Amino acid sequence: WYNDSLTQLVLMSLVVFAGPGMFNSLNSIGLGGDPTFGNILNTALYCTWMLTSSFAPTIVNILGAKWTLLLGTLGYPVYSLAMY
Repeated sequence: WYNDSLTQLVLMSLVVFAGPGMFNSLNSIGLGGDPTFGNILNTALYCTWMLTSSFAPTIVNILGAKWTLLLGTLGYPVYSLAMY
């Protein structure tokens, strides 16, 4: 059942749906009361997105979509720990 394209579409839709909520909740937890730290961290996040967006299609062509998505999720725990 997990090889079905509809199942894969639903799973990816849930992940994409939950992403902005996780981003907003991490930005709203306080950051130790210092908004400057949050601004610096978000600047680093957006710069990382900008840099990786330029060569992400090449990585997807080499590794494939499944492994690239897995590789992309490995950085999220680091980001969430930095926000906490």
